[in-house]
Amino acid sequence: MTVKIKGYILRTKGSLNKDDSLDQSLIEVEYIEDYEENIKYLMQYFSKKSELLGIEKIYKQGSLIRPQFSGHKKKYENPAIGLTLSIGTYDKTRGVFKKCSPLNSSELIEKYNYREVEIVLNESELFNYLAWFVDLSQLYPFAIVRVFKIFYNEKDGELKSFLRGVYKDYKEALEITFEHLKIPRNPSITKNNMDKYIVLYRCQRCFVSAVITPDVIREMFSKKIVKLIFSNTISYLITESSEIAYYYSTILNYLAYKVNELKGSYILNQYGRPVEAIKIAGLEWNEEDWQIRIAKLSKEIYAKARIIVLRYLGIPDTDSNYSKLFELVDEGRDIFIKNKLGAITVKVLEKLLTEIKELKQAFQIIDKHTKRENIKKSIEKVANIRPINKVGISENRVTRRTLKDFT
Repeated sequence: MTVKIKGYILRTKGSLNKDDSLDQSLIEVEYIEDYEENIKYLMQYFSKKSELLGIEKIYKQGSLIRPQFSGHKKKYENPAIGLTLSIGTYDKTRGVFKKCSPLNSSELIEKYNYREVEIVLNESELFNYLAWFVDLSQLYPFAIVRVFKIFYNEKDGELKSFLRGVYKDYKEALEITFEHLKIPRNPSITKNNMDKYIVLYRCQRCFVSAVITPDVIREMFSKKIVKLIFSNTISYLITESSEIAYYYSTILNYLAYKVNELKGSYILNQYGRPVEAIKIAGLEWNEEDWQIRIAKLSKEIYAKARIIVLRYLGIPDTDSNYSKLFELVDEGRDIFIKNKLGAITVKVLEKLLTEIKELKQAFQIIDKHTKRENIKKSIEKVANIRPINKVGISENRVTRRTLKDFT
């Protein structure tokens, strides 16, 4: 028996806000004759299992954990106590960590008139209720600026009870935290899978990429915090090969640069799109000589890129503590670094291209092994590209808002 499905397109006003209800925003309903034809691309995207040669597993999105920093989405909403934490000092004699503050402590002090927002944690509390944490804002091309620490426990009931105890003097702000609280069932990386290479990329707007190596994860876990969480604003690929990891990270950054070169406007939610773009461009790993060359160049790029990114952001790279990828006791440096994040990623990528000759070489090699029409098709997977007009300017309008979209 054949079932005929009726379908309709609901068109809403362009100025639709998150708080608007559908009945307020709906302006017309259009009947569509061929329902299956209209939804097939959407169904293909969500049903298809992404695969990439050389990659063991693809995670289109990390874990939802909140409030990461402040919690509130609107200016009129009160801030929450962010779960990300700075650890001030360590009293070895008593086995306690002192002057521990959320990364948004200054915001809380201003809003709630607190004199300070500081707590004391003993060692068992610290290691049982903390994880390492990476969000979109910490990820730049060829560099993770800093790995933060975040309160986490697999059982949100236990975490709530713990937070009530340590933040007992800040009940008003803590209740806002509980309104936003979302905890993933499992961390992204544990001791069970810490021996892999991880290719991270932003899964919103500009999908720039960086690699985390097993050595880095082992070093983090040696600090007795043995959980690593990637935010839901990050996608990641897992592989056993360093060559493959460094290769794909460079390819992702190359395609992000091509979006800018073609005057494209990034699609908001990327998720698995960049993976499909790699395949469309014909850039999957096949262990060809030129790809091995890209992997080698990529390692050289990584050796230089992070310091350049730190300088670009105004983080004092000559201070060995500020230039560390992570610290258990950071003495407030995590708060300082958090406030320095937010630069436009394509601008950072352009800066790296001017200062790292190996990056320019890598992009030139990739150019030689791709066809322009394939690159254009792949970019159309991750961005909207409008035709160039007679004077050579893209018809995309560049505004203050679209520039912010790159961050």
